[in-house]
Amino acid sequence: MPEQLSFAGFEASPLPTESVFVAILPDEEASVRIAQIARRVRDKHKLTGRPLAVWRFHVSLHYVASHVSANVVVEASDVVSTIEMPPFRVAFDRVKSLRGNRRDRPLVLAGGDGLVGLVQFQHKLGPAMERAGLGRWIGPSWLPHLTLLYGSREVEEQAIEPVSWTVREFALVHSLLGRNRYIPLARWPLRG
Repeated sequence: MPEQLSFAGFEASPLPTESVFVAILPDEEASVRIAQIARRVRDKHKLTGRPLAVWRFHVSLHYVASHVSANVVVEASDVVSTIEMPPFRVAFDRVKSLRGNRRDRPLVLAGGDGLVGLVQFQHKLGPAMERAGLGRWIGPSWLPHLTLLYGSREVEEQAIEPVSWTVREFALVHSLLGRNRYIPLARWPLRG
């Protein structure tokens, strides 16, 4: 009888259960408007996904790590203390689906000129964090967006009445994947 082949060292990696990232969070007024947009677009396009809870709305700026380490807040604080950027206004004026699998296509807010300050900030933050060994900067291919829900159908890009707010701070967030929990680890004001 033939022996069972062994694939020692090729065991499936466990799925990640957490991540740490830097993000901006909308203010309360913007969060309410974003939730209204999510429901309106979902209903208009007969999407099956539920809108995210308002406390989950965020714009990811930089992935830091797959888990929280003892030093991550201190190391991130050291990096962000070197970045100067005054508060800036963001305006999302489009909604569209991003590519995803057929059941979980992210429906997102996107934008154009209203996101220039956000892009400038991310282009300062990303390389500084990478130089400090905190994650990997994805470079100019980064698409600023805010996820509204995950749906089963694709929504073509369309204009919406802009939703905007002034970004005055950013946060280091610990995400417990699959458990819908975000824990802010630190917040820093923009300055400059």
